[in-house]
This record gives sequence, structure tokens and C-alpha cells, in this order.
Amino acid sequence: MDDLIKQYDIIWENYIQGQQKYFSEKWDMPLEYIKNNIWDLNWKKILDLWCWDGHDIAYFESYLNGDFFWIDSSEFMINQAKNNIKNPLNLHLWNFENMPFENDSFDVVYAKFAFNYLSDFELLYKEVVRVLKKWWLFLFIHHHPLNDFMKKEQKLYFQKQKLTVWLFSGVNITYFTHIFSEIISPAFLKNFNLLDFHEDSRWENVNPRYIAIKSVKS
Repeated sequence: MDDLIKQYDIIWENYIQGQQKYFSEKWDMPLEYIKNNIWDLNWKKILDLWCWDGHDIAYFESYLNGDFFWIDSSEFMINQAKNNIKNPLNLHLWNFENMPFENDSFDVVYAKFAFNYLSDFELLYKEVVRVLKKWWLFLFIHHHPLNDFMKKEQKLYFQKQKLTVWLFSGVNITYFTHIFSEIISPAFLKNFNLLDFHEDSRWENVNPRYIAIKSVKS
């Protein structure tokens, strides 16, 4: 995972500029899905896995009074987020396979396009189970396995590959491909009750770009 995270130390400025321009002209549907599929979060304790530059944090802070915490593995992204959010002391430079929080700390854990940099989901699920309160929400957005499969040079569904794709304006990122059985894995089903599974399908005859999974810790 570390080598994939380090790419943001190089492209972070172009990434942030591209993201800001892109979402100034388009609707952020994954973020809207998260907003529409969480319970009343006022005065709840919420953990965002992967803060980026604070784009999503500022969005939620604008209408919620929750107690927010964030982690990111990129020091550049952490420093940028500090300029954009209300409580920079709640930002942590850490990875989500080994988080600096006590057991049963959070009412909600969510992430948007963060887990594609993992080679394995098992440590992630173990940590989310540890820090999330029982019967509370775990919600995340992930690249659609079918979309990633269509981008593979070798069309081998079960083979893990690194993809390099164009993102925003002139920014390339590299991440791991995953299949459905890695995401909805035995470890996931053992620890979470699935409430909703959503596939992006805005345009006909176009591969869905992401999946959204809403669950509670069992």
C-alpha cells in the first residue's frame, strides 16, 4: 500500500486543483449517496477514512454538528485539509489498517474511494470492527470491479493487477483491482449486516463506475 500512497506526495497539487474544477461543474454522486444513506448524525462521533484535502469534510461540517475525526496516509493531504476544516486537531496521519483510536469509539465509519489502494481487505475490516460501536454504520464507496476489469490489459477477472488511470485533468493514479468476493468477503459478512448495495448506473450501455455498501456492525 505504501508505494501507492506515495504517489500523492508528487501529484497532490494537481489532484486538488483537478478535483475542485471537476466538482465545480459536476454533481458528486458518491458523496450525495453517503449523505442520503446515513442516519441523523448530529452529535454523533464520525470517522472518515481518507480525508484527502478536506473536500468531503467541509461538505458534512456545513450542515452537521457531529464530532468528526479523519485519517490519511499522505502528509500533504493532511496539511491541505487543515486549511479547509473547522477542527484540524482531529486530523491524523495514519493508515486505516492500524488506527490510533480506542475500541468502540465511533457511531459511523465511512470512506469514499479509499480502499482501492489496499492489497487485502481483511486488516481493514478487523480495524473497522474494532473502532465501530455495535449496530452502528459502516458505509463506503468503492470502484466497481466490472469497471476495473474492463480496464485491465489482461482480461483475467480473478488476477489482482495494478491499474493506472487518468483522473480529473492530467492526473494519473495507480491502484489495485479487486473482485466482489474480496469486498463482500467472509470477514465482512461475519462482522457486518448488509443494509444496502448500490451500483452506479447513470448512463445506459456504460460500465458502472462504483459500488456503495451500507452496513452495520453485527
